[in-house]
Amino acid sequence: ALLHRNEINYAVIADTARAGIFGTGLAEGFCQISMAIAAGLGRLGVQAEVFNRRGRSQNQTKAVGGGICAATTTRYEITSLGKKLVAAAQLRSAERLLQHGTIYLNEAEVVPEELFGKVTRSGAAHMSSLSALLGGELDQDTIIQELIHGLCLTFGRFARRDSFDHAELENIDSLVNDQGNLPL
Repeated sequence: ALLHRNEINYAVIADTARAGIFGTGLAEGFCQISMAIAAGLGRLGVQAEVFNRRGRSQNQTKAVGGGICAATTTRYEITSLGKKLVAAAQLRSAERLLQHGTIYLNEAEVVPEELFGKVTRSGAAHMSSLSALLGGELDQDTIIQELIHGLCLTFGRFARRDSFDHAELENIDSLVNDQGNLPL
């Protein structure tokens, strides 16, 4: 489970055939995007690292009926000081890529007890937030600008922040139709 509340979300959408910077497989694209997000977080003063071990970390926390996405660290996800900072998922077809990620802003929001109960509370020991790492709250616009800067440093002219035109919306629809419902 992944709760969206008091956080920064990002989405990277790419035509992988045209851009050519995301490699040929899911892992390569995931790694490139994580490195870009980590670069932006580094500009905020966060010691962000791209987790590079195969398989899942040992910090898995299971709840009745499933687990907490952010309590498990997989290869190429972003950690800081040994704790998961960014929860992300990627959907990729032969020509397109969509990666969605979540960065928690406040430690109290990482594993809300009212939704997951006490049995999963230990998951918070394996996750972190920007306010916990930086010792206080940051302005969301500042966070967003530094994340954009990290994306631009990594992807150059392919990085942009704006709305989608009609053709881009059709490409997104095509990706969803090719893969079924988005698991995000």
